[in-house]
Amino acid sequence: MKRHTLQVLLVPLMVMLLGLGSIAIADAQEGEFRETFDDPSLPGWERSPGASVVNGTLQLEPEGFAFLPVAAQSITIRVMRFDQALAQVHYQRTDSSAYVLSIQPDRMTVLREASGQVQEVAGTDIGLPAERWVEVGIRITPDGHQIRIPDLRVSIDFMPTEDLPPGGVLLRAEGEGGAVFDDLVLEALLPAGGEETVEGGGEVVPPVPEDQLPGQGETVEQESWTYCGGPSGGLGYDIRMHPQNHDILYVSDGKAGVFKSFDRGLSWEPASDGITTRLGASSNEIPVFSISIDPNNPDRLWAGTQYSSGIYRTDDGGENWTMMNQGVQEEFISVRGFTVEPGDSNVVYMAGEVSSWEWHGDPLPGLGLDQTKGVVYKTTDAGEHWQRIWYGDNLARYIWINPENTDLIYVSTGIFDREAANAVPERREPGGVGVLRSRDGGRTWEVLGVNNGFHPEDLYIGSLYMHPLNPEILYAAAGDDMYGPAGGLYRTLDGGDTWQELFDANNLSVVEICESDPDVIYVASVDRFFRSTDGGETWIEPSGGTHFWGPDGIPAGFPIDAQCDLDDPDRLYVNNYVGGAFITEDGGRTWSNSSRGYTGAMMGQISLAADNPARLYASARSGLFRSDDACATWQGIARGPARTLEGVAIAVDPFDAQHALTTLQDAGPGPKVTWDSGSTWEGISTGFWTPEQFGQVIITRFLYDFDHSGQVLASVQNSMCYERVWCEDNPGEGLIISHDGGRTWSRTSLTQGNVTAIAHSPAGGGVWYAALYAEGLYRSDDDGQSWLLVSKTPFTAGLNLDSVAPEVRKEVAVRALAVDPHDSDLLYAGIFRAGFALSRDGGLTWQASSAGLPPETQAMDLVLDPEHPQTLYLGTLDSGVFVSTDAGSTWHAMNEGLTNRAVEDLEISQDGTVLYASTEGAGVFRFGTAPIPPAGQETDSDSSEEGMATAPTREVPIEGGQGAAEPSPQPVEDEGKPSNGWCPGSYLPFSLSVGLLWFARRRRQG
Repeated sequence: MKRHTLQVLLVPLMVMLLGLGSIAIADAQEGEFRETFDDPSLPGWERSPGASVVNGTLQLEPEGFAFLPVAAQSITIRVMRFDQALAQVHYQRTDSSAYVLSIQPDRMTVLREASGQVQEVAGTDIGLPAERWVEVGIRITPDGHQIRIPDLRVSIDFMPTEDLPPGGVLLRAEGEGGAVFDDLVLEALLPAGGEETVEGGGEVVPPVPEDQLPGQGETVEQESWTYCGGPSGGLGYDIRMHPQNHDILYVSDGKAGVFKSFDRGLSWEPASDGITTRLGASSNEIPVFSISIDPNNPDRLWAGTQYSSGIYRTDDGGENWTMMNQGVQEEFISVRGFTVEPGDSNVVYMAGEVSSWEWHGDPLPGLGLDQTKGVVYKTTDAGEHWQRIWYGDNLARYIWINPENTDLIYVSTGIFDREAANAVPERREPGGVGVLRSRDGGRTWEVLGVNNGFHPEDLYIGSLYMHPLNPEILYAAAGDDMYGPAGGLYRTLDGGDTWQELFDANNLSVVEICESDPDVIYVASVDRFFRSTDGGETWIEPSGGTHFWGPDGIPAGFPIDAQCDLDDPDRLYVNNYVGGAFITEDGGRTWSNSSRGYTGAMMGQISLAADNPARLYASARSGLFRSDDACATWQGIARGPARTLEGVAIAVDPFDAQHALTTLQDAGPGPKVTWDSGSTWEGISTGFWTPEQFGQVIITRFLYDFDHSGQVLASVQNSMCYERVWCEDNPGEGLIISHDGGRTWSRTSLTQGNVTAIAHSPAGGGVWYAALYAEGLYRSDDDGQSWLLVSKTPFTAGLNLDSVAPEVRKEVAVRALAVDPHDSDLLYAGIFRAGFALSRDGGLTWQASSAGLPPETQAMDLVLDPEHPQTLYLGTLDSGVFVSTDAGSTWHAMNEGLTNRAVEDLEISQDGTVLYASTEGAGVFRFGTAPIPPAGQETDSDSSEEGMATAPTREVPIEGGQGAAEPSPQPVEDEGKPSNGWCPGSYLPFSLSVGLLWFARRRRQG
């Protein structure tokens, strides 16, 4: 018998000696447990003398153990072993049975212990050096047990012949040297009755009493969050149609995963089961970039993930996915595309991006976007093993194989929102590669670039398409954000030897040839859309060259992939960065939103009509939206000067639900105002900012005065870094005020500073509060006009930040304030990275009150139940929503149904019956049910169908195939500077900082 098997037999006796017995799990309910091992007393754990907490980790000496009596269906933990030690994770641990995951230097095994017998049920070889952190994931599903170590790219899946009863989690070290554990997260089962299984330490939270949740009135019957499926948006990537059943389509999204349509793109449902890669602040994002259908076997698809080297294959049309990335050398590849060899499904090519923090060791931000390298991999055994066959100076995107000679391969390189590794930012030299060609199946490569006809500034080839009847003809769409204006459409008629620019247009990102009629070709950029019906000889702009093509009220975003309907060349689907999926049925003249059920929307703020809990306004990276039916459906309302992307602030007047204010990052620093529910918008010039400040400041929040009609305050921050409030350069311009609903504005006495939260006292007296990053708390007693400092450092005084890392400590900031409706001196604060605090003396002193909240939780918003002021709701970016029914003394998670827990904003109805949450990557969720007015009652709502276009139908020809279309009309600007159109580089978190945060997180984890 193996040594580790004998050791496992000792554990039942040890557990019995502890007197733990079996764990009461009957009639259990779901909850969540998190343990970061910050408390040396390890409350709630049973442990041996050889178990101790050191520097925020659990350290186990040889033969040491720690046991937690919490049953879990999902376990994630970080593990480090020393010397020849065996690190063990026991799950379903009772006094007589368990599954034991044993992690050895060269092998990972799963043992099943029951009735005194121990047997190995599964195992795989690994290579785990000593003193290296790895993240281990264990999940129990109806389809079996799934065990993953993503860092080593190894996995175990097995189906028990007879499962074991529920039990706890035991961590153990065997052998020489011991082991270290950290960051335990359980999806746990709690005993019936809502009692906590663990007191102190980790956060096991009981269900909230039903009568204390929103919506427990006559109109509500539910007990969990409802996924609204909108607004549209996300990081849309590929869109593909089933080659045999044209009713089936697939889309991929870098925030929300894979979606599948069975009705030709009219509606979508998630199809990501088995794709285990997760990113984001709450680790809920499913970062699927690319998806491709095997033309030889359409039930087989390939999907690739961002920043994580995830390669997945499904053989059942997306029902189940399996990771298959053995042989990939890089740890953080963003998989950009797949191509399967015609006639041989074993041969697959993968194109990818290697971020600068991997190839360079540290981030290279270029002019504002990451400088990337690229790779191409090949498998000849259907993904069992991969071999790198190209490595170069820009990311690889599309791969085409000549069907008449499968050794002849083309690869496009570059994309609009990355910079090439060979760019020289200080000299504004864009670098780039162009198109790659191999004549021997990828063993050797040629670069088709300037010498073949491409302009030097057009070597970022974001899209490439091979003619379906003549593989010697290929089209290439070129463009990039940072070194433009540049871009154009190129064509080769001789297999790539020579390329001719057909027309010049800035930043083209999609080209698509219709297989049902190859003379029909579509080309698009973020603000222009072109069509040819004669094989590329002449081109028109069918929508009339309108600014930001797409449906009425919804800018489509940055097109990243298109799919021409295989039966109808007038019917085209486009999946877009930021915007979502859209469809035209008349060759691009008009557009409709094709995103019902599919959203990865990166939300900003939400605002609820005071007199109608079913009417909700929302800002998002995809623009502005409104729902009149409690978020069941959404209308785009980004029109006129507000027809652009990157929505920031939005607020609806409590006295008039048709009146709202908004700002969008790409539409200038000043406000936009609507008096008709978003049917039209007016750009307002405040007179405060010069045209040169267009990209420097932005209004980040509006707050209406509930006591005085027409009065509203607004905070002004740095437009480039208001989301990370610790900016030091140009920190902000304080607060401005309007007394006429936003038509005119004046400055308050608070003219400088980074205002991160503002609140109005419902108790009257003209009392307002404002929190400024690193400056303290201010108060106004004259309705927000003049301000006095209350306390310089009130919020952090009661917080223990000694153990907090410096890079985290600087993030500590008040993101939300609320005032008790009956007592203007009773204040509540949601603190990013520090949870919650309250003050009973008007902000002079503060008391931390985060019992039940995860340590260092990233609080984003805080709302009070208007009908029950003791009930507070806290939205967090990392852990979802928490509720307190005792004025913040204790907190409990309320995350059932909240599939994405990166919460940005909260809104609660005036009667406390419905709560809304906006998220980073999954749109909006609702808790409770709002009564919806009968049809026709909402007379102030516009009557247009969601997403139906009303664009002009005139066609603007491109003279001789070479000229430019009429200039697109630009949105009216409020501060004297026209819009430059949307540029991801102007929104740093979109590209570079996402990667930087991911890189930094992995660096901190070792």
